[in-house]
Amino acid sequence: MATYGPQQIVSTGLAATYNAAAGGGDLVPPGCILHIKNTNAAILTVTVAIASSNDPDGLVVPDRTVTVPATTGERFWRALPYDLYRDPTDGLVHITWSVTAGVSFAVLS
Repeated sequence: MATYGPQQIVSTGLAATYNAAAGGGDLVPPGCILHIKNTNAAILTVTVAIASSNDPDGLVVPDRTVTVPATTGERFWRALPYDLYRDPTDGLVHITWSVTAGVSFAVLS
C-alpha cells in the first residue's frame, strides 16, 4: 500500500504524474481528486472504505464503489465529505482496486 499526495493544478497547467494501482490498495488524502484510467480488458471497481458514518442511530454506510469501464475507461472521483472517508488511525482515504493491471491514477487538488 503506497501513500500519494496531491499534485497541485496551477494556472499554467499540470502534466500530471500517474501511479500504478497497487495490489494491496493505495492511500490518498481526503478531499483530493482522483483521475482513474483503466486499460484492462475487465471493468474496474474502485472501492473506497467508509471510515465512519457519523449517524447517531448507528446506521451502517457501505463502502463507496466507483465503476470504471474496461479498455478505455476513465473516471474522476473526489473524497468528499472528509470525515466519511478519513481513516481514524492514519487520517487517509483507503482505496482498493478489483484489478490492477492496466490501471493508473493521478492524485490532484
